[in-house]
Amino acid sequence: MPRSVYEEMKNYGTTTPQRYDAASVLMLDFVDFTEMAISNDPGSLISELNDIFSAVDQIVELFGCKRIKTMGGAYLAVSGLPEPTPDHTYNIAKVALRL
Repeated sequence: MPRSVYEEMKNYGTTTPQRYDAASVLMLDFVDFTEMAISNDPGSLISELNDIFSAVDQIVELFGCKRIKTMGGAYLAVSGLPEPTPDHTYNIAKVALRL
């Protein structure tokens, strides 16, 4: 969560919606994740996902992007939020290529 959103939530109990005219989004999703979750030990699956998502976090941060959320085998990252950046498309594309 961006620091500014955290501070607003802490101080006022709510956040004000904001509009961003330009941002780029990257969504990663493991193919057949549900089947992997059923057929593998939960502890080892969580450990492996943690390792993978930690590596993805490093790449995302390297190019000035932000992780928004992980859920199951999905990973959502953005560029241009919460601070607008003119090269958001380039940054998120560099993340995708590095992955």
